[in-house]
Amino acid sequence: MGIARGAVRLLLDESKKRLFQGSILQLGKQNCYFTMEDLRKWALLHGMSLRDLAKIEKSNIKELADNGYIDSTTFFAALGFDTVESCDYSDFEGATHIFDLNLPAPKELHGRYDVIFDGGTIEHVFNLPMALSNIHALLKPGGRILHISPSSNYLEHGFYMFSPTFFHDYYLANRYQLDAAYLFEMKKRKEGDMWTVFQYQPGVMHRYIFTGVGKGKRLGVYFAATKTEKSVSDMVPQQGYYNKAWNDTDSGSQASPFTPGQPGAIRVKVKRMIKNFPRLTEAVAGFYWGIKKPPLYAKY
Repeated sequence: MGIARGAVRLLLDESKKRLFQGSILQLGKQNCYFTMEDLRKWALLHGMSLRDLAKIEKSNIKELADNGYIDSTTFFAALGFDTVESCDYSDFEGATHIFDLNLPAPKELHGRYDVIFDGGTIEHVFNLPMALSNIHALLKPGGRILHISPSSNYLEHGFYMFSPTFFHDYYLANRYQLDAAYLFEMKKRKEGDMWTVFQYQPGVMHRYIFTGVGKGKRLGVYFAATKTEKSVSDMVPQQGYYNKAWNDTDSGSQASPFTPGQPGAIRVKVKRMIKNFPRLTEAVAGFYWGIKKPPLYAKY
């Protein structure tokens, strides 16, 4: 788990929309892959002011400290948080609270945090519904959950890789306010690499269903959502893609020719086209559904 250059820029962007303050809980004690000088430079690019700190703590991992990289407590305090805590299954990284996200979180921590930061943790938690329930329980009403999670080409990294529809449909069904949704692309697994960030909206990825996306690059998902007074955690969503298909069928709309129920001969032709002309297939699918490519948001 770690906070890389692209993650810092997205968090600064989030803070500009609504200033960070109060308390934050890291799911897993995060490592930072940047210096205080880096952070100050990026904050200036976003027009953000960092909090003045009496002391700058470096990472407790020697090889990171040798590079001048700061500790995550220093990072989040500089962003504006008064209380910076973390939780983990074990104490080997010095987390504030030791408990298993596969099980109900301690009740004394319920409703305690203004922000929960998942910087690449819940994909390692097998009992995913319980992890989401814990996030809900630990957040204050009005608090934010921030996910930065793997999406594609992270085999053996964790139990799961997340489609963006997972977060979108879950938080929408559970009456959270959706604040931000992005896909990001990295060339390599290096913390200093620039991220290409795209805006996500439901359906924008349908043109890639048969061709894939990223050309071998690693893809991730950034989601921000706010817990409201009406928010819950136990509503099981139906995938939005199929909800739309069912609604279109009920309204008499024609089903897509790429659906599993298509005649056998057409299936064979479609598969042949996908294999031989993947980029053409992507374009045809985009034209058929009227779907443009995901709009570029930023390069961080």
